[in-house]
Amino acid sequence: MLSELDRRITAEELNNECLRRRYAVMLSRPEVFPTAANWDFIISNRLRGLTAGLYRKYLVSWMLDPADRCDYHRLAIERMPDYVDAIDRDEALDVIYGDVDSSPEAFVALVKRCRLFDADRLNELLDEGYGTLVTDLLDADRPDYGIDDLVAMRRLSVRLSGLPKLGSVENHKSLLSGGMRYICPNGHVNQADVVFCTHEDCGLDICGLTARRRDAVDRFASRVEVLTDMFSDGAPDDY
Repeated sequence: MLSELDRRITAEELNNECLRRRYAVMLSRPEVFPTAANWDFIISNRLRGLTAGLYRKYLVSWMLDPADRCDYHRLAIERMPDYVDAIDRDEALDVIYGDVDSSPEAFVALVKRCRLFDADRLNELLDEGYGTLVTDLLDADRPDYGIDDLVAMRRLSVRLSGLPKLGSVENHKSLLSGGMRYICPNGHVNQADVVFCTHEDCGLDICGLTARRRDAVDRFASRVEVLTDMFSDGAPDDY
């Protein structure tokens, strides 16, 4: 290992670090957005430590009405995935999974585009009550899969197949009708044999999932089964 006295830093490395620090300060200002040239330089030089600032620009731009976006906002939406692809995956995961509330739609889009699926982090989101958001990410990918990933995916699949019941099937009394009824998580009353609430703009099953999200859970279970088969020894049975 080289000592501090033996270490050499090139002029390019020094200049890039100076620029990186300037960009970090600039990105902290709400009114400042990177230009096309800024994005090109940041991405081509894989400048680390700017993920949080750039992600904020991406989220702000996404939340604007498309008619109100200027070229800088459109650049932030278009180039953020390129930056995420260029930097260390763990840095990207830490920052992007660190803010799922500002714009869930933007978060989901970035995770899918950049293959940032991570079953451990989805299990954490499930712990925090983000069940519907988790189901929206089940068809996302990651670059590759190891046994540890499979174990986490199997745990996630088991948990999603056993989500707590937020609605109920109970004896419903009213002046017009009575008997057993399915009460969805939003309180809508349905016939007892209904699986997904029939009320307009609802469609929830007893666990709070729509038909689309329930299908996503089922497809994920099949995906986990296929991945298990592809590992010759399977995955450990303990979660």
